[in-house]
Amino acid sequence: MLGIARLVAPDGRALRLERRAAALFAYLALCGPSPKYPLACLLWPDSEPTMVRNNMRALLRRLRMLTDAELVLGDAEGLQLAPDARVDAALLREAAEGGRHADVLAASRAQVLEGLELEGCSELERWLEAMRVAVEGWRRTARERELARLEGAGDLGGALALVRGWVQVEPESEEAARAQMRLHFLRGERGAALAAFQRVSAVLEQELGVRPTPETLALAREIEHAAPAHPPTATPPRPLLPLAVRRPRILVGRDEAWEQVERACMAGKMVFLVGEAGIGKTRLSEEIAESWGMWHRTEGRLGDTAIPYASQARALRAILSQRPTLQLPEWIRRELLRLMPELGGPGEQPRPLSSAEDKLRFYDAVTEVMWSELGRFRTIVTDDVQYWDAASSELFTYALLSREARQGAAWRHERPHLIDCYREAELPTWSRQAVARLVAAERAEVVRLAPLSAPEVHALLEGLGVRGLAEHAQALAQHTGGNPLFVVETVRHLLETGALERGWPERLPIPAKVSTLIQHRLERLSSRALVLAQVAAVAGAQFSLRLAARILRQPERELREAARELEGAQLLVDERFSHDLIHETLEAAMAPAMKAMLHGLVAAVLEEQGAPPILLAQHWLRAAEPSRALPQLLKAANGDEEVLLSPEAAELYATAATLLAQAGLIEDAALAREHERSLRLRN
Repeated sequence: MLGIARLVAPDGRALRLERRAAALFAYLALCGPSPKYPLACLLWPDSEPTMVRNNMRALLRRLRMLTDAELVLGDAEGLQLAPDARVDAALLREAAEGGRHADVLAASRAQVLEGLELEGCSELERWLEAMRVAVEGWRRTARERELARLEGAGDLGGALALVRGWVQVEPESEEAARAQMRLHFLRGERGAALAAFQRVSAVLEQELGVRPTPETLALAREIEHAAPAHPPTATPPRPLLPLAVRRPRILVGRDEAWEQVERACMAGKMVFLVGEAGIGKTRLSEEIAESWGMWHRTEGRLGDTAIPYASQARALRAILSQRPTLQLPEWIRRELLRLMPELGGPGEQPRPLSSAEDKLRFYDAVTEVMWSELGRFRTIVTDDVQYWDAASSELFTYALLSREARQGAAWRHERPHLIDCYREAELPTWSRQAVARLVAAERAEVVRLAPLSAPEVHALLEGLGVRGLAEHAQALAQHTGGNPLFVVETVRHLLETGALERGWPERLPIPAKVSTLIQHRLERLSSRALVLAQVAAVAGAQFSLRLAARILRQPERELREAARELEGAQLLVDERFSHDLIHETLEAAMAPAMKAMLHGLVAAVLEEQGAPPILLAQHWLRAAEPSRALPQLLKAANGDEEVLLSPEAAELYATAATLLAQAGLIEDAALAREHERSLRLRN
């Protein structure tokens, strides 16, 4: 499934798979046993029910004829891969989840179902795209962890080999270049370190029309002026991340939310814990549950919404897997076959749900198992409820309210406490309505988690046990918008990459995990809102709806709806990004051509408004318009020189000299270099 989909027989023969067969194998490999009819609906979403079933039977028959083997097992209700079928994508996932980073990196770097298009299967296409993003995330995490391990063990050669592969895949990555520079220098290869800097500088100039960031420039200067390094004979291993960083010990700023949850649960209410990704819902719910005694966790997963009862089936499997010797009453076992085909014997199939009474019996069976098995727990935490499918939500609501109707109001105080966590902006309509009904009936309460304030970020940093970190609380609060996960992941990234060893960086990085979370939020925007967000990212501090209206040549009132969408998604607040990571993730995700075009449009409008020369120069450079950037650079350099900002003026003259030389204006370039040298000496 990694690369072009194909089957490989034991004798080495390779068989190509058509697109629906490939999608079927990939889905079963990555999602496990699945209900047959809903899966068929994903493959043929526009077909009539009878045709859907016929198509699935025909597909399975073609697979048997192609392979002379039963690679897909199942019956009328469910499908699963044969135990002896080995799928590379599933093995990759197992390695990633098991922390076997070397195995992840050794696997194929190809995309899941590379080149496969699922036109006409929109839900399946979205699932496939999510899987591709997930696989890239596994690889990124594995690379970071393996690099840290190799460096910590003093294996600089192994670490350098890993970084070289990274550079080949992402030649424009300054993070990769800095890692390569640092490793070469530690090995006593200063020339190779500076060559790595020259390489990334050339790539950035040719592909993006920009210079390296101050962090990369500072590292290059440090290497250039340092005494020649000698290969260390025994590099001491880098200390492991403090446990407090890997799992912070304190729940800062959550006392009030804890009390709200506790009051609601003790009143017999279900609690909905709400907030954006990374805000701390999962951690808070688990800490509360742990403090109350024995508890159980279940979750929704991306892709569940397309498959009826997918979430509920997973929850039941998790419950019953803890009781392998449990003997279910026969009538319940027969009903649960609809969700768990593995409970049936050979060829056994559940009866169709042909009436309201049939559906009620099915719901009652699930309700009976759910509460009889969950009753031994004090608390049930359900995470990522925004991914639950509509059928599972309906079934759970029935199970909750019907049991209370039978047992009486006192049962609300006898059942386990129920805490559901979700991201409000991503909650489907049916779930939103179910929550509203439960709240209106005083059966539930919503508790919203807000971002941390700067003092709360300070307290969080103090609890991480990293010396000198808390003094940067204000900078981290601004950089992360007070999102606890973003704070911790940023600190983790700085520690793992050794960035803090050279002091606090001028520009904080985007940890991969956080970037993935933000990218997921961006993908849910309408096209107009996304374009407005891209304009805001390129325009930076100068952004306003008025500026965007001029850039996009649209009336300001028409952009307000897009702005409201961005504010509703907690990406924009008062015409600015809610935190810097959103801004930087947007910029990193934009295609170079799109970014250059927007920089040119922003520069043209700002030039008309008489913006500062340095600002105009930056935009024109990023728009790949050096001829329009040059006069602004010189004007900015002169201005900085006049107000005694020698280092800044020197940098501007250096950039101007490079542009002049490229334009063939050698004498002017020499004059700019002379200005640069004079200012550096003065400094």
